[in-house]
Amino acid sequence: MIKTTYVVKSQEGIHARPASNLVRAAAKSVGKVDILYGGKQVTLKSMLMVLSLGIPCGAEFSIIIEGGQEEAIKLSLESILIEEQLI
Repeated sequence: MIKTTYVVKSQEGIHARPASNLVRAAAKSVGKVDILYGGKQVTLKSMLMVLSLGIPCGAEFSIIIEGGQEEAIKLSLESILIEEQLI
């Protein structure tokens, strides 16, 4: 299991476009990929679940990866977070 914590730097927070890219990348995993914010943990493989968290600018959130290819998935998700200027 890998758990990594980030802080949102984008003024828009985590909104639809970057969330869509994150969900697409997480869906490639055969293991469990969750996002944790405000005491709620939901699957990162569901666009609706990710958007339901309403993660704003300045918020701290974590991504939890369990199963095969954990490091590769983490790197893929981090590259999207950086590319979308979320972190």
